[in-house]
Amino acid sequence: MLSIDISMLVVFFIFWVLLAVLIKIFYKPLQNIMDKRKSLLESRRNASESAKDQYEKAVKEIEESIRAAKAEATAKRDEFEKKALKEKEQMIAEISEECRKQIEDAKVQIEKKVEKVKVELEDESKSLAEKIEKRVIN
Repeated sequence: MLSIDISMLVVFFIFWVLLAVLIKIFYKPLQNIMDKRKSLLESRRNASESAKDQYEKAVKEIEESIRAAKAEATAKRDEFEKKALKEKEQMIAEISEECRKQIEDAKVQIEKKVEKVKVELEDESKSLAEKIEKRVIN
């Protein structure tokens, strides 16, 4: 069997002292560095997620403003088209009225000319009738 003697107790004691020293000198500082690194990574991850959330929020706001601008532009375009259509119809009505007036004026002028020509023809036919009558009588 194994006998426990003083050298084994000394080795056992040295082992535990070395273990305590290693923990104090190496493990604790290493653990502190690991903890700091972990907290730094965590804070950076949180900052990254926060930035991502802000980015997504900004994108949504921009998209919403673009949609609103498109809707406003569409409404204005429709309004301008309606206004242009009204103006076109009004111009057509004005031009039609002007053409009707010109046609009426032309008709009046033609009627006057026709009356004038009738009078001239009557006068000419009377004068021709008188000439014919004089030749026939003579």
